[in-house]
Amino acid sequence: MSSSKMLSIVQHAKTSFFGQTSNEQKAPHIQDHVTGLRGVLVIQSLFWIYLQTFAPAMVYPSSAYQTNGPTWQYALRDIFCAPLWNTSLIYTWFIILSARTVCIPFLSNPCGTTFAGSLMRRNIRVGLSISVATAISILVFTQIENGYFETFNSILHNPAVTAPAKPQKPHAGFLSIYELLWVTRNWYQQAANTFWPSSTMWAPSLIYFQSYTVYIAMVILPFTRPFWHLQGCIAFAIGSYWLESWGWYSITGLMIADVAINPVLRDELKKGIKITENFRLPYFIPAVAFVILGFVQKYLWIAAFPSQLNRELILHPTIWTGDGLSLSDFSSQPYARLDDWMVVVGTMVLIELFQPLQKALSISPLTYLGRRSLSEFFSCLISQHTANSYLPRHFYCAELDCLHCRHQDVYQPSTDARSIDLGRWCGRLLFLHPIVVDLCRDLSHAC
Repeated sequence: MSSSKMLSIVQHAKTSFFGQTSNEQKAPHIQDHVTGLRGVLVIQSLFWIYLQTFAPAMVYPSSAYQTNGPTWQYALRDIFCAPLWNTSLIYTWFIILSARTVCIPFLSNPCGTTFAGSLMRRNIRVGLSISVATAISILVFTQIENGYFETFNSILHNPAVTAPAKPQKPHAGFLSIYELLWVTRNWYQQAANTFWPSSTMWAPSLIYFQSYTVYIAMVILPFTRPFWHLQGCIAFAIGSYWLESWGWYSITGLMIADVAINPVLRDELKKGIKITENFRLPYFIPAVAFVILGFVQKYLWIAAFPSQLNRELILHPTIWTGDGLSLSDFSSQPYARLDDWMVVVGTMVLIELFQPLQKALSISPLTYLGRRSLSEFFSCLISQHTANSYLPRHFYCAELDCLHCRHQDVYQPSTDARSIDLGRWCGRLLFLHPIVVDLCRDLSHAC
């Protein structure tokens, strides 16, 4: 066996198990502005959690319409809720951004190893994190009496803060954790979501399920003509929109990632939409129009016609052609909204077009929060509801902040960071088999 081949095998093994060198880590496809965008969403999510607890009239949709809130809270809600702490817009951002990022390793290096590594890391990264967080939530809130939450609600007159459901038997809690990664529909109604504070565990479960939609679609892209990518993604999105599926959200994230990575599509993005032989419409014009139209719809539903919030469901033909389905079947749980999609798509296209926006989102405080977004989501909700139950009469924000920071500082390094490391190591093990086979074959030939 030649020394050069032995050196390449050793270098391959070193890179696989110990990661890339500092120069390789600065690859152009490592896009910090996407991580920084998640950091912005973390800040918005914290706003939503605090306002949902202490000023529910400022959050829409919420139980505020069953309570009497001060007029100034309704005024602030009508002005600032849509862009800053709107519930559906926040989870829309996270779902599309997840699809935007999960496909980057494969699209950057389309081969079997990166594809298999993405699948293996995703299972461990998401599965371990949400399983541990849900187990902690079940253990904590089964030990807290519901009377504490009732006392808190009576003081603040906020029925939105309720005690999470409790599993009747231990194995019911275990099975609910197991099913988080296996539910294929009705994520909001699954047992683990009812055991979770504020009933928001459906979002990570949905994101995990929709990642497989991205995996199936992204395998096709590197081996087809770039100009076919957009047509295929649009056809897929129309089909999923017809059925009121979340697939058109996921395929949107994949399409934006493909445009950001594929040089041919990126050049077309910069050139604009071809109208005639001598004229092209810059993409920032329809992008701005999408953002404006999306926010106009959101302000109409929040401030002008709140009772018509779910009327856009009539645009999905499956409601009229399905077996016994109705508007109430869909509006009783979160669903993919068109106004949120327009805001997210328009904003992401603007970010991809303008470098100053990418630099602004790549600052270290935002990327720091973005890397810890999952652990912030878990730790803040658990600490918030724990404090709500034990501090109903002498509650101080400083005490809640301290509890949140302590819980987050324990969960992030012990579970969230370890799940990332374990997923990377399992992905790197994929390199071990071909290395050992080649090494043994060369040694046998040498002997």
